[in-house]
Amino acid sequence: MLTFQAHQDIEVANNVFDGSGFGTIHEWNSTMSGFVRFLNNTIIRAHSSEPVLFLNTSPATYVIVNNILDGVSSTVGSRSNNIYTRTTWLPSPLSTKEVVNTALNTILPDLAAGSYMISANVGANLPCDAGANLSRFGFTDDFRSVSRQSPWDIGAVEYQTAGATLEFTPVDFGLVAVGRSQDRVL
Repeated sequence: MLTFQAHQDIEVANNVFDGSGFGTIHEWNSTMSGFVRFLNNTIIRAHSSEPVLFLNTSPATYVIVNNILDGVSSTVGSRSNNIYTRTTWLPSPLSTKEVVNTALNTILPDLAAGSYMISANVGANLPCDAGANLSRFGFTDDFRSVSRQSPWDIGAVEYQTAGATLEFTPVDFGLVAVGRSQDRVL
């Protein structure tokens, strides 16, 4: 679980959060300020249907773009180019280029084998070539430090040629608290 409160200027970019039955991201009070950005993350298998929960009561500016969200995300802020799975309800209305794909295995076809590589397929409700270019936020690489190509992919991993995989053993940090200051979780 990643939790934050009473912070300012937080950016969470290019991360894989695999709850494997536990783990979500929560804002715990309404004293956030500055900006809160979730950019190009893959947030899957959380223990609840809300992988990211923002209170929407703080003066912070929220930007939630290019994420794979296995479950429903908050309706706060500027949202676009996100893919939702395992939804029990949807942010209403969906923002620009936000889609629902209820089958996580069509987005991450080799997840059961431990790979977080997105599907090579391009089309409606799939992450390949469906993201917005976010280089204005100061990053152009993916989770593996591979340069993102235009058009960007949604999620933490930019698709590469067939046969490329992204496998790693997740580290269970238990509860991760982001410190008070200008933070960037990468």
